[in-house]
Amino acid sequence: MVTTAKKFIGNGLYTVAEAALYARVSPSLMSRWLFGSVSSQSVIEPQFAPSDSERLVTFLDLVQTLAIREIRLQRKVPLPKFRQAIKVAKEHLGLDYPFARQHCTYLLGDELVIRPPGTVDEFIEVSGKHKGQRLIEFVEMYLEDLSFDPNGLVNAYRIFSSHHLHPIPVKMDPQKRFGEPLLPSGYTAMAIWEAIKTEGGIDRTAKVYGISKEEVETAYQFVDHLGKSAA
Repeated sequence: MVTTAKKFIGNGLYTVAEAALYARVSPSLMSRWLFGSVSSQSVIEPQFAPSDSERLVTFLDLVQTLAIREIRLQRKVPLPKFRQAIKVAKEHLGLDYPFARQHCTYLLGDELVIRPPGTVDEFIEVSGKHKGQRLIEFVEMYLEDLSFDPNGLVNAYRIFSSHHLHPIPVKMDPQKRFGEPLLPSGYTAMAIWEAIKTEGGIDRTAKVYGISKEEVETAYQFVDHLGKSAA
């Protein structure tokens, strides 16, 4: 996807369908979380406001939806709780995109709580009425695949690692190719997947593109990981 708007450069850029594919959720969920619906508000305020003609998802938007997906897989936390926690993070600590930063997320009573790094007793929470109660911690495995800039904001996402003895990563960097998932060679994983089909196999694709067989296999495994929507 190509755009000439300078404001988009370096932010990663995806359609709703692409972002949903990479987050492994349905396009309808991705759209609802980022842009709301007729009956509900959005959960996350998108980095760029939607226009009448298009709804674009940035890298930061995408990463934050990973948190919603993982947390709701564990407990059906109501979506308004996410909105409120994000709002409190911004208003109390001045943190934009809290789910795209290093953090821990907890359930405190029926409230969602975000714990910033380097704190012990200070928490972002929707209200103070639950102080002293036990915190139930969520597992957020996606955080292990993120890297962060000096300001603590995510700047890359290892979306997949191959099943080889020495795993080959597929990474998303908003500064490169609009944040598309890239193999170490610089080719997009999806381009190599398409090449496997058109060139007639893994060995042939590796020869034509001048990359290792393992990289080609990684592209295949990545698409399989994303599921039938990718294929």
